[in-house]
Amino acid sequence: MAQSDPTLSVVVTSRNDDHGATLLRRMQTFTNSFIEQCRRHQLAAELIIVEWNPPADRPRLAEVLHWPDDLGPCAVRIIEVPADLHATFDHAEALPLFQMIGKNVGIRRSRGRFVLATNIDILFSDELMRFLVSGRLETDVMYRVDRMDVMTHVPVDGSVDEQLAYCRSHFLRRNAREGTVLINPDGTPHYGANDILSAESGIVLERNIFPPEMLGDEPIRWAGTDAGILVTPPSGSPGRLTLEVTPGPRTERQEMELQLLDEAETVLARTRFRERRRVMFDVPRVAGQASRFSLRVTPAIDPVGLDPRPIAFGIRHCGWSTDVIPPRLEEGDDVSGPDAAFYVHLRCRFGRLHGGRQRLRRKIRR
Repeated sequence: MAQSDPTLSVVVTSRNDDHGATLLRRMQTFTNSFIEQCRRHQLAAELIIVEWNPPADRPRLAEVLHWPDDLGPCAVRIIEVPADLHATFDHAEALPLFQMIGKNVGIRRSRGRFVLATNIDILFSDELMRFLVSGRLETDVMYRVDRMDVMTHVPVDGSVDEQLAYCRSHFLRRNAREGTVLINPDGTPHYGANDILSAESGIVLERNIFPPEMLGDEPIRWAGTDAGILVTPPSGSPGRLTLEVTPGPRTERQEMELQLLDEAETVLARTRFRERRRVMFDVPRVAGQASRFSLRVTPAIDPVGLDPRPIAFGIRHCGWSTDVIPPRLEEGDDVSGPDAAFYVHLRCRFGRLHGGRQRLRRKIRR
């Protein structure tokens, strides 16, 4: 189908070499789904497939992939980059496919007002398609969306609804702005042994909290200046929401302020820290009922060097505690918000005195 002015150009690159195993199956699933989604949502689009360095002993992609008689509002164009042109690039003998260069080939020849460079085994959700046809896309803006990796056996000849239903129950990973994390097949978070919390805690780490790392012999998750958590207290009496926090690597041990805010942006509690501390919050809770909170740190920290993450502080533990801490109000500590209670467990170093570490506990109540 010829189409001179599509709204969206989708650019992918591939070759018929079974790269990654089951390549043709995955690619057929992708083309079937995208063409049908364009028809379902009436998205004027073109699919540009850059066939890079096609193997001489195998048929071309246009021959091995199946195409519907009516493509609807989606045009399909296949652009071939021949073997002799591929051979002019450095390392051509070792790398049969230059994927990013191939995508540039497609982007330069695209006709759409907007361009999406993606891969040959992606399915577009209905929510994403509705956004693409909503007219809200802006020029001179780069958009991103989380990619969810799923198990391999998506029904290639199934309907779009059947394919998406399979995906929703066969998740593997979430590729988010904060990094790639494992998730359970139903999409719920997967927290392993080397993490800062357990799956039974009822706590979900959300925006601006990065995947776990090992720092020494302990796990840590770095977080940005405005991090989000979703809290669903377990039944019974779980105690207080407990975090063990530490300043980020770029804070140069300056004093930081940590605030706990609810969804209405009300500050429930705040404290200051310049070293590792344990903090406990009395949060509003009803068993089984979820509430969102923000962990906001000032001053803001900008990305530095090759690491794009705006790391402000680290979280070494997240869970519940029933510790009873003797009351002691310290000068300079502040609690804001009605009926708020903020508990601080300060870990200090005393050199070699009494084994190296002592703990000073204090409780602050309004």
